[in-house]
Amino acid sequence: MPGAIPSPRYLPTVIRESFPPAPKFTSEDVPDLTGKVIIVTGANAGMGKQTAKADSFSGYQVLLSRNAKVYMAGRNEAKLSKAIEELKEATGKEGLPLILDLADLKSVKKAVEDFTSKEKELHVLFNNAGVMVPSLDDLTAQGYDSQFGTNVLGHFYLTKLLLPTLLATAKNPISCPEGKVRVVHTSSIASIMADGVNFETLKDGPERRKKGEWGLYHQSKLGNVILSNELARRYGDEGLVSTSVNPGAIKTDLLRHTKWWDKLMIVRPLFMRFMESTDTLFDDRKRCCIQWNTEPSHSCTQGHPKMV
Repeated sequence: MPGAIPSPRYLPTVIRESFPPAPKFTSEDVPDLTGKVIIVTGANAGMGKQTAKADSFSGYQVLLSRNAKVYMAGRNEAKLSKAIEELKEATGKEGLPLILDLADLKSVKKAVEDFTSKEKELHVLFNNAGVMVPSLDDLTAQGYDSQFGTNVLGHFYLTKLLLPTLLATAKNPISCPEGKVRVVHTSSIASIMADGVNFETLKDGPERRKKGEWGLYHQSKLGNVILSNELARRYGDEGLVSTSVNPGAIKTDLLRHTKWWDKLMIVRPLFMRFMESTDTLFDDRKRCCIQWNTEPSHSCTQGHPKMV
């Protein structure tokens, strides 16, 4: 439980990111996305689902409503179908299913094979799916810690396999005249609470058990930032814009594994009162989760973040 409480040394950053300035880029600024192909992981719930749709309260249109071709990636086919149907009712546009289990690298490879058999281009990869503080007994199909395995390794492998498609798309002057493609990673303010990545914790053992659920979560969110920054360093000159974002305190299914005492003693009194629903990701204040960046990289931990 103590791992859920930010150390006093992090409070200035937590406070600063809790009250961000007015955004310079809003959902109104998202251009027509006709011809753009986008993958959103974790698209059947929470932020992924909200990212793929148009907000019903503000009326500002994103992704589907801007005519993008959106592949909604998730591991549960029934939930994915339901989300696609709900989004079709809300937007009049239909997303495309992509079965993907990030906790199984074989499933990741199969998903990429399915995608590339249908598409030759990819303009945006939104690495959004994630898990938070599941049981320490939970491991991925390949035996990795479920949080680092799902949040980082699964997305790393997905991105690696899709890199040839992304980079080729950036070089296509017809479908990508701006010469840039994007990979967006959903990280967290929790990334600043990690003291690096301890590779002894990636497989089960004493070091992993000692680190605990919250320490492993913090480490996985730092992993998102490291992956994002390294992608930008390696491929920024080839037209790949890689960003990591702190989405803020949003009520999503991510909290489903949080122990009841953590919710009662920490999450509810300290955070829940400030949390917004996913509907407010694109609200009347015109706050927008996705900034159409032109810089190779923007990390949510490098000073004050852009509006997310």
